Amino acid sequence: SNIKYTGSKFCIGGFKADSAGLPLKKGIVLSTGRAEDVTGPNNEDGLSGFVNTIGDMDLKKICGHGTHDAVVLEFDFVPVNNFISFNYFFASEEYLEYVNSVYNDVFAFIVDGEGVKKKNLAVIPFTNSTVTVNNINPLKNAGYYINNPPIAKGKKGGTTKKKKGDSDDDGDDDQGDAASAHINIVETPTN
Repeated sequence: SNIKYTGSKFCIGGFKADSAGLPLKKGIVLSTGRAEDVTGPNNEDGLSGFVNTIGDMDLKKICGHGTHDAVVLEFDFVPVNNFISFNYFFASEEYLEYVNSVYNDVFAFIVDGEGVKKKNLAVIPFTNSTVTVNNINPLKNAGYYINNPPIAKGKKGGTTKKKKGDSDDDGDDDQGDAASAHINIVETPTN
């Protein structure tokens, strides 16, 4: 309830991936560029949409520098158990060109509320490291990094449908140049 969205109207969307190679079959797309550009194949290196919106103070605290084009989805919920579970997939056009630079896409899943201390639950499993381009890449937390390079010039394009056993890195899943592995958060919020 109390759903509140902050960001450009072009930066939010939904997806249904039926038999695609994406790790989640349906969900919400939150993008710092145009959400419609997320659809694969990855046929453009550096595709980006500039929406020129403001940053977010929580994200600034998390990644350690100012942010731009923030997309924030807030909602209230009451867990039916003493834990919550959330699945996400982080992709970015900032791979690999901007790894270890100030251009550092970031993802957060922040919980707070009555009796719950404000906390970002989107951290790299078994660490306290935030989910950013600088923290998930071939050199850092590489086990959570999935390369998705643009399809080769002259190739007849990738497909968003992954064939059984298709585990190649041919840019056929989404437009992002790389992504994190599918990550599941299971957390018991406490004070």
